[in-house]
Amino acid sequence: MSAHADLAHQRTKIKVSGYDVSAREGVTEEAGEDAISAETSGGRNGIALAQQVFGELPSYRVRSIALTSAEARDYARAEMLRRARGFVTVAGVTRGSPDMIVGSKVTLERVGSPFEGGGYYVTRVCHTYDLEQGHRTRFEAERATVGASA
Repeated sequence: MSAHADLAHQRTKIKVSGYDVSAREGVTEEAGEDAISAETSGGRNGIALAQQVFGELPSYRVRSIALTSAEARDYARAEMLRRARGFVTVAGVTRGSPDMIVGSKVTLERVGSPFEGGGYYVTRVCHTYDLEQGHRTRFEAERATVGASA
């Protein structure tokens, strides 16, 4: 099994700008740490650690242009969630978990205190079977915090 926490893509805010043609004005929305509060129940998240280490660290989303304020807010929140969820990533192999699918939640045990606990979302899974090992499930998962217990 491998596990790591990476601050490289963590940001303290995501800002999205655009232009609302019907209102004839520019729109700017941002998302911060509050965007991930529903997904975290303890531990330290990458956003707070990035703030502590680097200070204010905003990111500007420029891949697509928002046409309304609501769309800009949704883009900002989605980008913040994507980055935050990728803070802690793990890859492992189990004896065989036929119910494990992408999107399922897993709890890790006996992997070390920063990475132990629940709240991991499976992002990739591969089920295999051979005559030596039997059913094996290889998976990758991610979560937004280190040191979380739930």
